[in-house]
Amino acid sequence: MIEISEGFTEIAIGSDVVKAQLRDPLTASRVASGARVTLRFQRHVPLPPRATVRVRYDLAENGCEREVQGVPQLSHTVVEGEQVLYHYRLAYWLAPHAIMRFVPSNVRQRTEDDKAAPENFLAASMTR
Repeated sequence: MIEISEGFTEIAIGSDVVKAQLRDPLTASRVASGARVTLRFQRHVPLPPRATVRVRYDLAENGCEREVQGVPQLSHTVVEGEQVLYHYRLAYWLAPHAIMRFVPSNVRQRTEDDKAAPENFLAASMTR
């Protein structure tokens, strides 16, 4: 697997709302909110088509490195003289419990509460 940990041109986090489509009318109105994380990076060597990569980044520059795997999309190429830069975009959804790991002053950041939070918040909320 190809590792990406440098060459970032943008790391953006925005709010993203996912409406759970449940059959139970009491829980159908519940909305699971999270964040859409978009990672943009560039390379001098193109990635193989449909290649899965492992991206490691430290958004808050506080030593808390995040890791995500996915298949990035080629967004564009830039030719500068004899050099070609390949620009990629990888986006994923971040569950609400994981958002607080970005906040360095969060007391729960490195506690047992963190381990108790479900990895897939949307799936966990749909099974309740």
